[in-house]
Amino acid sequence: MAPLTSAERLQGVLFRRKDPDRLMVRPRRADSAGVVLAALLALTGCGAGGDSASGEEASSGGPSAESSAEDADTPDVPEAPAYAEIETDLWDTMQQADSVAITGEMPGTFLNSEDDGEVRLVYEFSGAVDGSDATYRAVRDETVISRARLVGDAYYEPAPILLGSLSRAVESTEIPERARDEAAGKWVEWEEEEGVESRTTERFLEHLRRALEGRDPLVTFDGETRTRDGEEVWVYSDGVFEVVVRPGEEPVLLSCVGDARDGTFELTFSDWNSSEGPGAPPEQKTMPRAELGELLAG
Repeated sequence: MAPLTSAERLQGVLFRRKDPDRLMVRPRRADSAGVVLAALLALTGCGAGGDSASGEEASSGGPSAESSAEDADTPDVPEAPAYAEIETDLWDTMQQADSVAITGEMPGTFLNSEDDGEVRLVYEFSGAVDGSDATYRAVRDETVISRARLVGDAYYEPAPILLGSLSRAVESTEIPERARDEAAGKWVEWEEEEGVESRTTERFLEHLRRALEGRDPLVTFDGETRTRDGEEVWVYSDGVFEVVVRPGEEPVLLSCVGDARDGTFELTFSDWNSSEGPGAPPEQKTMPRAELGELLAG
């Protein structure tokens, strides 16, 4: 049997995979929400089976120490309840939200121990929680490794980013110059329910809830009512791991911050029920996956 040509190898990867992002940074899978959360929570002692933070980390100026200068006591606002008292309402409210913007930032070593401690990973979600009109982006050390617009049952990925992932997935293979030229500025359309669902904020929140709900040390935290950046909030912290919650009958997360040996990780939540998606790219700027496959044939 004759060996596959470079074009055939590229086409094989393009049409075989159900979820294109699984090959973006293989074998690290840095754009998998589940993997990100598992690594993140294990390091902070909040995940199942995770080790508790060391005394060295706890004394390194964790989130509560760093932010104390920015906080102010607010005796006139309601006293913060214990975290365990609001946990169910917190997750129910977040998962029932229409939209939100989420940004996560962490050291590259969270997912790959061989990474330099200076490498940072950033994940962004915005728009509709259910993916009906939303965006998703993953960045590694200022290089975008995954990006998508989600619109109902389809999602759109920038062709140059997709070609870059194909090139990394199929070693020693060059993308044809014609394919790069034709795909410049275009979005590749994927009509795959699994691919859409894997990038939604809804899926991310499901992962996050499974990772955090009922876990130590969070459920043992007593809260403090503080004013941070001009907003009254409930703060839950042990000096290494901190959760900030918007108070009220329908509480939601505003941030999760923690310390690790190579730096901090942080999840921030904003624009609850007001984050807007960009919609589908203009039709003249899109191409079906089959068309990209033809370009790869040279």
